[in-house]
Amino acid sequence: MIGTVLAGLIALGIVACAPAPQWLIPLPPDIRAQIARVGIFGPPPPQFTYVEPLNPGAGWGYGRGVDLCLSEAGKSGVLVFAGAFVGCPTIGGLVGAVQNPSDAEVAEARTALKRRGDDGALGDALREELVVLLARDAPQYAVDLLAPAAADGPPLETAADTVIVLEKLTVDLRRCDAADHIAPPLTLYAAVEAQLLQGAPRPVLHRARFEYWGESATFWAWGTADAERFAQGLVSARHSLAEQIVQSFFVGQAPTALRWPRCGNQAWRYKAPE
Repeated sequence: MIGTVLAGLIALGIVACAPAPQWLIPLPPDIRAQIARVGIFGPPPPQFTYVEPLNPGAGWGYGRGVDLCLSEAGKSGVLVFAGAFVGCPTIGGLVGAVQNPSDAEVAEARTALKRRGDDGALGDALREELVVLLARDAPQYAVDLLAPAAADGPPLETAADTVIVLEKLTVDLRRCDAADHIAPPLTLYAAVEAQLLQGAPRPVLHRARFEYWGESATFWAWGTADAERFAQGLVSARHSLAEQIVQSFFVGQAPTALRWPRCGNQAWRYKAPE
């Protein structure tokens, strides 16, 4: 009896810690049949958030490096731990000091990330990506780009019979790895909500939330060199989100499990699709 219960708990734990696929649900064929000309509103500026880095500065990094070195040595036995009292204050501390960015470096990275993350052009780029993918994968639909101001205005005066409204564009650098070390990695996450509306009086035909889980890197790695790595991550994110919207609303015929696991399930590292 106890063995059965234990086996059940172990199995439950395995399932709970396994990556949970995100399912892409296609639009029902009867709704898709109503679409001929698509209008696309751009989303408002993205909501950008990130996890603040740990204490900057070589001094803090040195102390942290020593603590971590001793902690790891303590797991290897008494003799190793004794030797660590000599090596950790030098090797471990110096490694920690080098790895930990300075106050100036953190401030520079923060400024670069904030500028790129708050850039309203990200929404326009996502909308333009949608146009490109629709022309490639669903050329049977004509596409109009609609002025953002019209999104809150009166009923549409456009030839589009169906409208995509992009809302709540979110970009986040979040901590997915619970490991306690000097430079915990942050994973790039992005999401957008999309509604498919009839042209007028705009009843909702379908709505869905689309997510992207990207690469993991330290705060410093994301923000260094004018946040170039982060900028490239945003390119991948917007391409993935646009691909999902096009597949779900206009192309896909059956539910599809995406490769991106959810952040909270387990410590996770990005693996490029094969």
